Amino acid sequence: MDSGTDRHGRIEKAMEAAGILVTNEERISYEDPPISGRTDAVIDWNGNNILTEIKTLNKDSFHYLNVKNEPRKYHVEQLLIYMKILKRSIGFLIYESKNSHELSMFPVKLNQHYKDFINYFFDWMKE
Repeated sequence: MDSGTDRHGRIEKAMEAAGILVTNEERISYEDPPISGRTDAVIDWNGNNILTEIKTLNKDSFHYLNVKNEPRKYHVEQLLIYMKILKRSIGFLIYESKNSHELSMFPVKLNQHYKDFINYFFDWMKE
């Protein structure tokens, strides 16, 4: 866990040095259903503040993710929860290989499928 925290810090510092970091480690909460957490970063991307989650993977998982060309489903679900709470329509998932430090980024746009899913998910959590 410490390794992941260190990697987040390094990536967030790089974002800050690039002049795109708006905020990091922002606390979020929601009452019904009760949710609390922390976002990894919000970055300024082409004039838009984009919610960004940073994930680390071993080399095999990182390779598989890139071959498949899609992020892990449960990471998308986490990002969608944060996007709903913060009323955002786009977010980024950034993955880093723990072995090579390569980065991959996947945008997540709030489409109708994701809206339906996250609304269902929030209703399910309320029950």
